[in-house]
Amino acid sequence: MGETHFKLPLEYVVDDFILYEYLNVDITLQEKKMLYSTIHLSQSENGDVKEKSPFIYIEKGDYTDDCHKYHSCIEHNNEELKRAWKLYKDINRKNFSATSPKIESLLSYLESVMAIYETWFKKYDFQDQLQLNRLIHSSDYRSVSLRGKKYNLSESQSLVIKYLYENFLQGTPQLSTDSIINNLNNERGTFTTRTRLIDVFKNNKEAYNSLIKPGTINGTRIINI
Repeated sequence: MGETHFKLPLEYVVDDFILYEYLNVDITLQEKKMLYSTIHLSQSENGDVKEKSPFIYIEKGDYTDDCHKYHSCIEHNNEELKRAWKLYKDINRKNFSATSPKIESLLSYLESVMAIYETWFKKYDFQDQLQLNRLIHSSDYRSVSLRGKKYNLSESQSLVIKYLYENFLQGTPQLSTDSIINNLNNERGTFTTRTRLIDVFKNNKEAYNSLIKPGTINGTRIINI
């Protein structure tokens, strides 16, 4: 099968991002302008994140005397993080084929970008200020993290979370418990009519209560992000 032709929506022609590292308070107070030391993030030719250095000073927002070296960056970094997340979801929801190396490279790049922002929030102990909580997972979903909490999952549990998360990314987050169990049986090559979703997590109820929640449609479940 040939490579899928891929073109970003117009609003995402530029997929570069700005990390607001800190506000230069001294220059800001002197110039009466909100001047941030920033790092320009872009995609390299091999798909990795390329950081442009040295720092670039950017004027952003209305000047205020009540400024803080790091706190003043929270709003701007949240905006950039949410922009990366929206692009990531848009690409998945347009159902671009995973056979395209360009798509895989861009998704990997966006995951790395989001990790950089999340690391910034963690570095300065601003996790509670994050406006985006995404599921971070290993390739087999046996280890996942949500809202800073890590969960180790059994094979069956990981298949459930993977199914819920992938459907969320595709724009169909609400799944009946029957369809979840049917997919689990198909993945495991087993068949049972008696398994309940809660039984799959009977030895890991904390993960079940944290990662899964009821949908708005009766009898459905969704990933809790």
